[in-house]
Amino acid sequence: MRKTVLALVFLILCASLFAAGATEDGPYTGVTDNAFRPTTVNVSDRLNYSLFVNASGLAKGGLAVELPYLESSSYNIAGAVKDRSVAEALSRITKFQADRNDWIVYVLGLVMASGTGYSDVFTSDIGTGTIIGNFAFGFNLKAGIQAMPPIVDGETGQASSPAGNGYVPQVNYAFSFAYGRRIVDTDRLTLDIGGAVRFAEKVYLHQLTLSVLTSVLWNPEGINYLPARGGFAVPLDLGVTLGILDGMLEFSAMADNLNGVYYMKDYANYKDALLFRDGNNDDENMPALVYTPFSLSLAAKFNPRWDYVDPTVYLEFTGINRYLETVSDRQYGFLEMLRYIDAGLNLNLFSLFELRANYRYGYPEFGVAFDAFGNMVELSYGFKEAGEEYGLKPVDHLTVRMRLGYSR
Repeated sequence: MRKTVLALVFLILCASLFAAGATEDGPYTGVTDNAFRPTTVNVSDRLNYSLFVNASGLAKGGLAVELPYLESSSYNIAGAVKDRSVAEALSRITKFQADRNDWIVYVLGLVMASGTGYSDVFTSDIGTGTIIGNFAFGFNLKAGIQAMPPIVDGETGQASSPAGNGYVPQVNYAFSFAYGRRIVDTDRLTLDIGGAVRFAEKVYLHQLTLSVLTSVLWNPEGINYLPARGGFAVPLDLGVTLGILDGMLEFSAMADNLNGVYYMKDYANYKDALLFRDGNNDDENMPALVYTPFSLSLAAKFNPRWDYVDPTVYLEFTGINRYLETVSDRQYGFLEMLRYIDAGLNLNLFSLFELRANYRYGYPEFGVAFDAFGNMVELSYGFKEAGEEYGLKPVDHLTVRMRLGYSR
């Protein structure tokens, strides 16, 4: 009991010390001031879920080795493939017959389909890591392009078409460590706690016009002469899980991205930013602070552990603190809560196939995967909200994930 009390006190102290909300990153607010998390993280992904959502699951122990996994997400793809040249490029990509020109045509097609204002365009992830007993280690990197309104005289303006948008290439990576421990284990219930800490770096290019972005895609050498901004943070995640019914039913509480403070500087190019080389800032060469939002979340999960057809049903309310801040503004209605809810069913068939159906952050998402002993190929399709309020700008996305490894 004494250990339990100490753990809870530690959780409260960390939350009170590091619970800083998001602050503006100048006109880039909402694009670059977000906590880093891999594009896809769900309850069936033991490693990334432990490293970025709830480390208390590591209290169960186990072994998992994840060789570099690859993931690619394309946004606004339904609109992009209406263009014949984009559809033909995608066809060659899926047949592994694509050359560099096909990829450029495909990415530019996604850019032109992004509409005006904010939207993701394209993201790619790579990662590796392992679970050994109650410990987890990992490296994750995500690179992508995001669209946003043009910046005019230090303020965001309005664009009448995608050609008038601004585009922000961005890279995030993190080295993570997590640990989980069971502190109560009785016939009626279990109580697990866990924590994760990571060193994270964020680098982005100053907003590009469509013509500059197109030029860089066709001539990658030009990226070496574009100014960048970069910095690092050391965020902390904490989680606690109560298990009943022999662990089949679990209730969790998480506090993620505590101390999510990035120390940012301006650099001559992205290479210098990645290496923290020759950075500068207007304020006497001191780093600028960018606070990325922390998240308080609650979750429930039920898994009966059947042999051949094994379902997992879960409900997660992510970012309760951010929702409460938003709903206090009268312009946002009750439906805004849907942007923070992730409810889903994962159906594992014969330990080989997985079907996934989610109502994720306000929109449906469906996935199908071949998953055997930690090796996986997954295809998923869904929507996400890119607008300032729910229902304003739903964006569709297609994601392909491949992973080699071992898990038991």
